[in-house]
Amino acid sequence: MSKKDKVPTLNHYWPVLTAKDKALIMRALNDWRASMPLNEQHYPEIHFGLLPFVSMSKVGFVLRWAYDNAVNRRVWADLMSKVEASRWHWHQDDGNATGTMSMYLVEAKVHKHFGPHPERGVICPVVPSKWTRGPLEWNIGAKEWRPSKITAQPRISLKKRGQGLYDVSLPLRYQQLIELWLRDHCA
Repeated sequence: MSKKDKVPTLNHYWPVLTAKDKALIMRALNDWRASMPLNEQHYPEIHFGLLPFVSMSKVGFVLRWAYDNAVNRRVWADLMSKVEASRWHWHQDDGNATGTMSMYLVEAKVHKHFGPHPERGVICPVVPSKWTRGPLEWNIGAKEWRPSKITAQPRISLKKRGQGLYDVSLPLRYQQLIELWLRDHCA
């Protein structure tokens, strides 16, 4: 008997999402379902209890549909970046590879967001954080050693090359999200 592959669900991102984010995802799923003809509606309306068990490929597709059909795209883009829907939708995973790109940025805005030393890097707010294992700690209730959970957020750093020209070092997995954030806040 072969073990069935585990399909990634929204449950992985449940602690990161706010109540507003969860409501927006439910709205997008139900609006997408309502836009289909009656004979093609293969699943019932999504309610709050079913939301953690929706597959990430479905969430990625529906959020992309909502982004394409919405008037206010910024709300949907922020939500997509929060749940990494773009990565799940296009099935691309570059792992932890980092890359460098050049951008023209306003120096005053760079100083505002990165401080006096942009080469030290900052944590980009649109990049989702990952839970990872930390050092072992004694759990009194369970009377055993358990790893503590820590968040590991990737950093982006800038290196000045000329008047307004910066080299941006960033993880390739989040290149589009970081590039949009830099254009919105530093260009």
